[in-house]
Amino acid sequence: MLFLRKTEEATTILTPGSTQKVHVAWNLTEVHATKCSFEPKGIHTMRTSVNGLLEHSLKTLGFDASALQALRDDGYLLWQGKDKQASLLVPSTDGDALFAICTLSRVDPEHDGRLLALALHLNLSPVHTMSACIALDVEQNTLCLRYTHDLGGNGADTLLLALENAQALAEQIKQVIENFRHDQGRR
Repeated sequence: MLFLRKTEEATTILTPGSTQKVHVAWNLTEVHATKCSFEPKGIHTMRTSVNGLLEHSLKTLGFDASALQALRDDGYLLWQGKDKQASLLVPSTDGDALFAICTLSRVDPEHDGRLLALALHLNLSPVHTMSACIALDVEQNTLCLRYTHDLGGNGADTLLLALENAQALAEQIKQVIENFRHDQGRR
């Protein structure tokens, strides 16, 4: 499981087996039954270089020159997918990969121990071999889906499809969480 840890108004994303840390600060602004949205407050990373590969990839998503400049300045972008679902996009420091973070659900540490065990079980299931994992943001008490997309090879051309698939996976996981809560008698 990927853990998100808040440090000085930022959340550190630590991936097991990786030495890369991405610091993301964001506020959860809206929570509905199965939809969550968030507002990044800033990214604290080593300067992201917007190389040609990253620029081409983001243009396929519909981002223009002003969005690319915002990425250079802020280090992140918000992407609205289908059904207005938002994903936080954070490029790797070398610009060769893109991290997409989708909020799944709020958790109550006092009552959701079984849900956290379910999240760990889902993390270990074969469906998550597409470079995605479930993260726990202990500061926001939120489960998130984190997807990593390599832009090398034909990755730049397949980014839109990959992000749509990641958001579809996030929706499926949200449904599993909702069904689990319903079966446990909790909403």
